Amino acid sequence: MAPLSKIFAVLAASFITLAIADQAPPVPTKGDFNVLTMNVGGISGAIDKDGVPEDQTNAKTIGKLFSSLGYKIINMQEDFHYNDNIYANVKYLFKSVPAPEVPNSDGLNTISAFTPNAFERVKWNKCSQASEFDCDTANGFTIMRAQIATGVFVDVYNLRADAGVKEEDKVARASNFDDLATYIDVMSAGNPVIILGDTSSLYTRQGDNPTIFVTRNGMRDAFVELHLNGVNPTVEKACKNPSVVQDCETTDKVFYRGSRQLQLEATYFNYESPKFISASGGVLSDHNPITVNFTWSVSALFQQSDLFGNPSGQWFNDLTSLPDSPKVETLTFRSGSELDQVRIGYVGGKELTHGGLGGGEKSMFLGNDEFWISARICQGGSGDQIKIYYLLATTSKGYTLAGGVESGQCVTYEPPSGWQIVGYMGRNTTEVTQLGFIYAPI
Repeated sequence: MAPLSKIFAVLAASFITLAIADQAPPVPTKGDFNVLTMNVGGISGAIDKDGVPEDQTNAKTIGKLFSSLGYKIINMQEDFHYNDNIYANVKYLFKSVPAPEVPNSDGLNTISAFTPNAFERVKWNKCSQASEFDCDTANGFTIMRAQIATGVFVDVYNLRADAGVKEEDKVARASNFDDLATYIDVMSAGNPVIILGDTSSLYTRQGDNPTIFVTRNGMRDAFVELHLNGVNPTVEKACKNPSVVQDCETTDKVFYRGSRQLQLEATYFNYESPKFISASGGVLSDHNPITVNFTWSVSALFQQSDLFGNPSGQWFNDLTSLPDSPKVETLTFRSGSELDQVRIGYVGGKELTHGGLGGGEKSMFLGNDEFWISARICQGGSGDQIKIYYLLATTSKGYTLAGGVESGQCVTYEPPSGWQIVGYMGRNTTEVTQLGFIYAPI
């Protein structure tokens, strides 16, 4: 896997939040959305093993169907040579900028009706040429941090794992899965996550390990959950294309999990290939596209603000460490002309720290009947150099603690009535580059 410092550097400045007006507080809410994963087989001049021509006409049809069928998030794999034809017919809020063409392309692209806070590409650490030409492209995975609603984020991963059934392929594929599972542990800590893409793996194939995302990352397989009563298949049942049954297994999979802040449930899983038919009556890809519907609801224990600042650096989320009923006892900021570090202490002695060691230190003690109820935050700089310049904390008794210099674009976050600020989420390097706030009932 590429070094984390290099991964963070690919973030585009267009994903940096530049909110200026104060934001209304998030409130407990719920909703639903659907996703689609489709290997579009976009290799110029190729005819795949099922006899499906991979050409501009099919690509244009795929793009039209994406828009007309109304999926909220779409992950594509093998989107190499005909992306322009797909995108020409797609009308969505967000369309990922394709990577350069083969051999530098990963063929992974995402279309979304939701605003992304960040979009990143990561290359696999290992590949195999034993069965196919996986080392001839920059295969890997992507992550989009999708903002579903105010204070509601879901990390959506796309992947295309090393293909083939020879031993070298399986070793490379296991390494791919380990890359992704490790990345999720670090960069999606505390967050809801959806993985949808081409895993190139089957539960029934000896040596494959798609269960790693269940055992290591606490996820569920929507197909196994909704069509196999939660039991992984042990006897292979291959899918036809188009598939008219739902209990067969393909290498395209959808894993998901919620968080302490967001309950996420898969309610519907369907092979969509009967909808993706060409004018001549043929399928548009040798893979069955998959859709999953999700419902979501905000927890009664925790809520979140939006994220503010630059999505670069190490991700952190205090939800991984907070007790169910936290009480803030101390706030500490390190700062000079910008916010270098935030530290929060709780009744019972636990402390959580994010950022570096620059600047001077200021602290504030909160009494037993005093709570943190407002945070004003400012960001400055430009492009991928934007960072947090200022943070002002105000308590229920009117006391304040400030760090940094109030300048640039600013926003104030306040929890709903009867709630308090109890923690942070965001990104840091040797300073704080992005911040959001975690709320809990008083």
